[in-house]
Amino acid sequence: MSTPPFAALLLAGGRSQRMGQDKGFLEWQGEPLWRCQLDKLKALKPQRLLLSCREEQRADFDVARSEVEWFFDPPNFALGPLGILQCVLKEVDLPLLVLAVDMPRMTTAWLQSEVLTNQSFLQGRCFSTAAGLEPLAALYIPAMLPIMEQSLTANELSLQKLLAKANQQGLMEIIVAEQEILFSNCNTPAEWEHEKGRSVRPA
Repeated sequence: MSTPPFAALLLAGGRSQRMGQDKGFLEWQGEPLWRCQLDKLKALKPQRLLLSCREEQRADFDVARSEVEWFFDPPNFALGPLGILQCVLKEVDLPLLVLAVDMPRMTTAWLQSEVLTNQSFLQGRCFSTAAGLEPLAALYIPAMLPIMEQSLTANELSLQKLLAKANQQGLMEIIVAEQEILFSNCNTPAEWEHEKGRSVRPA
């Protein structure tokens, strides 16, 4: 069964304060991390491929004009990832596969087999790990927009709570992740060095 049209979004606008530098430009397997992550999404052949960042970051990304659509955080934006997802999902009006820039071990093969394969996109899809629900390697659908807008109006910005609420309404499928290492991310230089030193079997 062919995959219905969908959009893919790379979230790369975080300020990485504890890391001390922009995570997206850390080197992973010989390339900037943002390039590795963008290539994973591009290989899935989405109908629309978007890159979200702060406008002042734009010049640092070596991306061909035709390769991505840009989404810049509005000035003084304070609504976090939920606000970004709501804006992008409303704009594209397609199921939206979201990937954070700081999950270097995530693979195209896993995203294809576990998130996109056998999908009618009547529900979103997210994964549960020992740390809880993971909202930044997940699929969101336009039918979730009313819940997102209600959460933003109430200033409830937790994506985990949003996922749980969407699940209760039958709009989000939650699956226990079998390969939790794929969801690993890092917030400090020490954690990053440790992550680079780990070995993992390709998914």
